[in-house]
Amino acid sequence: MRNASLAEAINNIGEASPEAKRKILHGEVRISKNSLEALSRASKEEIEAVAAEIEEGTYEGSALRNSSKVKADMVSESILPEIRQLNAIISDFASSFNSMFRQLSSGGSAEVKTVLRSYIDRLEDLYKNM
Repeated sequence: MRNASLAEAINNIGEASPEAKRKILHGEVRISKNSLEALSRASKEEIEAVAAEIEEGTYEGSALRNSSKVKADMVSESILPEIRQLNAIISDFASSFNSMFRQLSSGGSAEVKTVLRSYIDRLEDLYKNM
């Protein structure tokens, strides 16, 4: 099943950019199996963003991080100016938390997940009250 996901991701990238697919298949760009698996479940916009980065030579090796940034950028362009500052704070927090989570994942991940859940609960409460 995993190989099918990888093949699907490469084919999806090829639909967005045959050049990006060629670069992957010829080893001109390094993309992890985990990133490819994530791309097999990604939206068309996320795949197109990653394919464009690969084609331009700006791909940095993390499909999720890069596509999340693209998604955040798309959201920030479409929201009210009053919310932009909050969006920036949340985006920065998510990036910092992800970095911290990776550092602690070798033993403290249950505690980190508990903290993250509490932040998510607070954000859900805020959303409900809007």
